[in-house]
Amino acid sequence: MRAKQLTRTIIETDVTAEPVTLAQAKHFMRETSTAQDALIEQTLIPSARRAVEDFLGRALITRTLKAYDDCFPRHQNVALHLPYPPLVSVTHIKYQDESDVQQTLDSSKYSVDVVSTIGRIVLKKSETWPSTYDEAIDAVEIQFLCGYGSDPDNIPEDIAHAILETISHAYEFRERTVTGTIVAQIPQMEMERIANYRIWTW
Repeated sequence: MRAKQLTRTIIETDVTAEPVTLAQAKHFMRETSTAQDALIEQTLIPSARRAVEDFLGRALITRTLKAYDDCFPRHQNVALHLPYPPLVSVTHIKYQDESDVQQTLDSSKYSVDVVSTIGRIVLKKSETWPSTYDEAIDAVEIQFLCGYGSDPDNIPEDIAHAILETISHAYEFRERTVTGTIVAQIPQMEMERIANYRIWTW
Protein backbone atom coordinates (compact mmCIF):
# COMPACT_ATOMS: atom_id res chain seq x y z
CA MET A 1 0.00 0.00 0.00
CA ARG A 2 1.28 3.43 -0.93
CA ALA A 3 1.68 6.09 1.73
CA LYS A 4 1.38 9.85 2.06
CA GLN A 5 3.53 11.73 4.55
CA LEU A 6 2.14 14.70 6.45
CA THR A 7 3.91 17.96 5.60
CA ARG A 8 4.04 19.76 8.95
CA THR A 9 4.13 18.71 12.61
CA ILE A 10 3.84 20.74 15.81
CA ILE A 11 4.00 19.86 19.49
CA GLU A 12 0.61 19.99 21.19
CA THR A 13 1.76 18.69 24.59
CA ASP A 14 5.48 18.34 25.21
CA VAL A 15 7.29 15.81 27.36
CA THR A 16 6.83 16.07 31.13
CA ALA A 17 10.01 14.13 31.96
CA GLU A 18 13.38 13.43 30.41
CA PRO A 19 14.73 9.96 29.57
CA VAL A 20 17.75 10.58 31.79
CA THR A 21 17.74 11.99 35.33
CA LEU A 22 20.30 14.36 36.79
CA ALA A 23 21.54 11.58 39.08
CA GLN A 24 21.98 9.16 36.17
CA ALA A 25 23.85 11.71 34.09
CA LYS A 26 26.20 12.63 36.95
CA HIS A 27 26.83 8.99 37.80
CA PHE A 28 27.69 8.26 34.16
CA MET A 29 30.09 11.22 34.04
CA ARG A 30 31.50 10.48 37.52
CA GLU A 31 30.64 14.04 38.50
CA THR A 32 30.27 14.63 42.25
CA SER A 33 30.14 18.42 42.39
CA THR A 34 26.75 20.15 42.47
CA ALA A 35 28.08 23.35 40.88
CA GLN A 36 26.85 22.46 37.39
CA ASP A 37 23.61 20.68 38.33
CA ALA A 38 21.39 23.34 36.75
CA LEU A 39 23.37 23.26 33.52
CA ILE A 40 23.21 19.48 33.32
CA GLU A 41 19.53 19.16 34.19
CA GLN A 42 18.05 22.18 32.42
CA THR A 43 20.27 22.40 29.34
CA LEU A 44 22.40 19.37 28.60
CA ILE A 45 19.86 16.61 29.23
CA PRO A 46 17.04 18.16 27.13
CA SER A 47 19.51 19.16 24.41
CA ALA A 48 20.96 15.64 24.23
CA ARG A 49 17.50 14.09 24.10
CA ARG A 50 16.45 16.42 21.26
CA ALA A 51 19.68 15.72 19.35
CA VAL A 52 19.11 11.96 19.54
CA GLU A 53 15.42 12.33 18.62
CA ASP A 54 16.29 14.51 15.62
CA PHE A 55 18.94 12.06 14.45
CA LEU A 56 16.62 9.07 14.82
CA GLY A 57 13.40 10.71 13.67
CA ARG A 58 11.74 9.19 16.73
CA ALA A 59 9.90 10.39 19.82
CA LEU A 60 11.50 8.90 22.92
CA ILE A 61 9.31 10.11 25.78
CA THR A 62 5.57 10.26 25.09
CA ARG A 63 4.12 13.54 23.87
CA THR A 64 1.11 14.72 21.86
CA LEU A 65 1.71 16.01 18.35
CA LYS A 66 -0.43 17.46 15.59
CA ALA A 67 0.40 16.74 11.96
CA TYR A 68 -1.02 18.76 9.08
CA ASP A 69 -1.44 18.59 5.34
CA ASP A 70 -3.38 20.57 2.77
CA CYS A 71 -5.52 17.62 1.68
CA PHE A 72 -6.14 13.90 2.06
CA PRO A 73 -4.70 11.38 -0.41
CA ARG A 74 -6.48 11.28 -3.75
CA HIS A 75 -6.82 7.50 -3.72
CA GLN A 76 -8.43 5.17 -1.23
CA ASN A 77 -5.50 2.76 -1.12
CA VAL A 78 -3.02 5.41 0.08
CA ALA A 79 -2.29 5.34 3.82
CA LEU A 80 -1.27 8.28 5.98
CA HIS A 81 2.12 7.83 7.65
CA LEU A 82 2.61 9.62 10.96
CA PRO A 83 6.04 10.97 11.95
CA TYR A 84 8.06 10.42 15.11
CA PRO A 85 7.37 6.77 15.93
CA PRO A 86 6.52 4.76 17.84
CA LEU A 87 2.85 5.68 17.39
CA VAL A 88 0.68 5.07 20.46
CA SER A 89 -2.76 6.23 19.32
CA VAL A 90 -4.65 8.72 17.17
CA THR A 91 -6.84 11.18 19.06
CA HIS A 92 -8.70 12.67 16.11
CA ILE A 93 -8.61 13.48 12.41
CA LYS A 94 -10.16 16.84 11.57
CA TYR A 95 -10.47 18.54 8.20
CA GLN A 96 -11.93 21.57 6.44
CA ASP A 97 -14.72 20.28 4.21
CA GLU A 98 -15.58 21.65 0.77
CA SER A 99 -17.56 24.47 2.44
CA ASP A 100 -14.57 25.37 4.63
CA VAL A 101 -16.27 24.01 7.76
CA GLN A 102 -14.20 21.89 10.13
CA GLN A 103 -15.37 18.30 10.44
CA THR A 104 -14.12 15.28 12.39
CA LEU A 105 -13.59 12.08 10.45
CA ASP A 106 -15.52 9.25 12.08
CA SER A 107 -13.03 6.81 13.60
CA SER A 108 -15.13 3.91 12.32
CA LYS A 109 -13.97 4.79 8.79
CA TYR A 110 -10.28 4.09 9.36
CA SER A 111 -7.85 1.81 11.17
CA VAL A 112 -4.71 2.83 13.04
CA ASP A 113 -1.59 0.70 12.74
CA VAL A 114 0.58 1.02 15.86
CA VAL A 115 2.50 -2.21 15.19
CA SER A 116 4.52 -1.18 12.14
CA THR A 117 7.73 0.75 12.70
CA ILE A 118 6.10 3.82 11.19
CA GLY A 119 2.52 4.26 12.41
CA ARG A 120 -0.12 4.66 9.76
CA ILE A 121 -3.78 5.40 9.21
CA VAL A 122 -5.56 3.19 6.70
CA LEU A 123 -9.06 3.59 5.33
CA LYS A 124 -11.40 0.69 5.87
CA LYS A 125 -12.77 -1.18 2.89
CA SER A 126 -15.30 0.76 0.76
CA GLU A 127 -14.47 4.07 2.52
CA THR A 128 -12.98 7.09 0.73
CA TRP A 129 -10.92 10.01 1.94
CA PRO A 130 -13.05 13.17 2.29
CA SER A 131 -12.70 16.12 -0.05
CA THR A 132 -11.28 19.30 1.48
CA TYR A 133 -11.65 23.00 0.84
CA ASP A 134 -9.57 23.90 -2.23
CA GLU A 135 -8.06 27.08 -0.82
CA ALA A 136 -7.39 25.79 2.69
CA ILE A 137 -3.85 25.50 4.00
CA ASP A 138 -3.33 22.71 6.53
CA ALA A 139 -6.87 21.55 5.86
CA VAL A 140 -6.16 18.16 7.45
CA GLU A 141 -5.23 17.96 11.15
CA ILE A 142 -4.29 14.73 12.90
CA GLN A 143 -3.64 14.72 16.62
CA PHE A 144 -1.77 11.71 17.93
CA LEU A 145 0.23 10.33 20.82
CA CYS A 146 3.72 8.98 20.20
CA GLY A 147 6.79 7.82 22.12
CA TYR A 148 8.03 4.86 24.12
CA GLY A 149 5.97 5.87 27.14
CA SER A 150 6.49 8.07 30.18
CA ASP A 151 8.84 5.54 31.78
CA PRO A 152 12.47 6.01 30.62
CA ASP A 153 13.06 2.29 31.16
CA ASN A 154 10.99 1.65 28.01
CA ILE A 155 13.61 3.31 25.80
CA PRO A 156 15.98 0.84 24.11
CA GLU A 157 19.25 0.52 26.03
CA ASP A 158 21.45 1.60 23.11
CA ILE A 159 19.46 4.82 22.70
CA ALA A 160 19.62 5.60 26.42
CA HIS A 161 23.39 5.05 26.32
CA ALA A 162 23.70 7.40 23.34
CA ILE A 163 21.90 10.12 25.28
CA LEU A 164 24.27 9.71 28.22
CA GLU A 165 27.32 9.83 25.96
CA THR A 166 25.96 12.94 24.26
CA ILE A 167 25.44 14.64 27.62
CA SER A 168 28.94 13.68 28.70
CA HIS A 169 30.46 14.98 25.46
CA ALA A 170 28.63 18.31 25.74
CA TYR A 171 29.64 18.62 29.39
CA GLU A 172 33.29 17.91 28.65
CA PHE A 173 33.50 20.62 25.99
CA ARG A 174 31.12 23.12 27.62
CA GLU A 175 33.86 25.71 28.19
CA ARG A 176 34.26 26.09 24.43
CA THR A 177 30.63 27.18 24.10
CA VAL A 178 29.10 30.54 24.91
CA THR A 179 26.93 30.25 28.03
CA GLY A 180 23.28 29.61 27.21
CA THR A 181 23.91 28.41 23.67
CA ILE A 182 25.06 24.85 24.26
CA VAL A 183 23.69 22.48 21.64
CA ALA A 184 24.55 18.84 22.29
CA GLN A 185 26.10 16.89 19.43
CA ILE A 186 26.01 13.11 19.25
CA PRO A 187 29.49 11.52 19.14
CA GLN A 188 30.14 9.62 15.91
CA MET A 189 30.51 6.29 17.70
CA GLU A 190 27.06 6.71 19.23
CA MET A 191 25.53 7.56 15.86
CA GLU A 192 26.85 4.24 14.61
CA ARG A 193 25.54 2.47 17.72
CA ILE A 194 21.94 3.65 17.19
CA ALA A 195 21.90 3.80 13.37
CA ASN A 196 19.62 0.75 13.16
CA TYR A 197 16.91 2.71 14.99
CA ARG A 198 17.02 5.60 12.54
CA ILE A 199 13.91 6.42 10.53
CA TRP A 200 14.88 7.59 7.04
CA THR A 201 11.40 8.60 5.83
CA TRP A 202 11.54 12.15 7.20
